[in-house]
Order: sequence, then C-alpha cells, then structure tokens
Amino acid sequence: MQTTFPVHIRLATREDAALLANVGRTSFYHAFADTSDASDMAEYLAQAFSEEQIASELSNSNNYFFIMETQQSKIAGYAKLIANQQHNSLPENSNWWKLHRFYLMPEFIGTGVANLLMNQLKNFVLEKNGKGMWLATWVENGRAIRFYEKCGFTICGSDRFIMGKSITCDYVMKWEAQ
Repeated sequence: MQTTFPVHIRLATREDAALLANVGRTSFYHAFADTSDASDMAEYLAQAFSEEQIASELSNSNNYFFIMETQQSKIAGYAKLIANQQHNSLPENSNWWKLHRFYLMPEFIGTGVANLLMNQLKNFVLEKNGKGMWLATWVENGRAIRFYEKCGFTICGSDRFIMGKSITCDYVMKWEAQ
C-alpha cells in the first residue's frame, strides 16, 4: 500500500520520553483493550509506558527508538529495536535485533506508513550488519501477523506474554537479512 502523505522517521532522544509513553499507551490500549482484563490492562499500561520507564529504556545504549511523524509534527507511531537480543527459536544466535515495539496511532493504521517504518528498521539492521530481526506477536492478532508476513517475517517459535494475571501465547517471528 502506498502512503498518501509524507512522513519523517527520526531516532528518539531522552526528551521524547513523554511522547513515546503516550503513543505506547494509546496504541497498546487500542489494539488490546477489547480482549484484555481491564485491571490487567491498567496495570500494564502504568508500568510499561510510564514516562520514567521509557526514559530508562532511552538511556540504554542497546535500545533504538524510531519516531515516525508527519510534516505537521503529528506522531504516526514508533518502533523500538534492541541490539543483540537472543531467542532460543533463532538460528545462529548472534547479532539478532529484537523488534520490541511497533506501534501506530489508531488513525494511521491502514494508511501505508507502517511499511515505511518497517523498511527503515530493515535498513538500519542491515547497516549494523545484523543477522536479522525477531519479534513476538499475539497468536490471535491476525492483522499484525499478516503485516509481518508481508514484510518477510516467518513464524519460527512461540513465547508467552504475561500481563497481570493473564498469560497469552505469542508467535516468535523472524526476518533474516539477505
């Protein structure tokens, strides 16, 4: 899908912590509120997307946040890569990058901008001589799975995701650099 408006993708700085926390909370809630226990959701959002938590993640030199915004500085979404992250489902556990977050604001879903962000991430991993990327996504999130498959990811294993008292099964998916 071709996007109908230009976006800019930049690396985040520590000053972006509040912005990233807000986008993370909004995107995660929009994607999973209908299928999650309300108290588990509230607890997870408060912990995973507090400004302090995001600031801590931004301070880690293995973490790279990519912010996607329109020319009018409206945030379309962001992604987080973590360098040298291993998973037992991966071959040759060396120099793999974990795609830990890939979030779009609800109004940008289906506009084509996700492809631009994914291509930026792939190019970044290639520039870093990465073996590839891997991610975990809920097995019942068909839209995300289809998107990742279109981007060249394949299912290679499974993992668990714990949110409060809820435990779900995730697919582990990988994209190998060529």
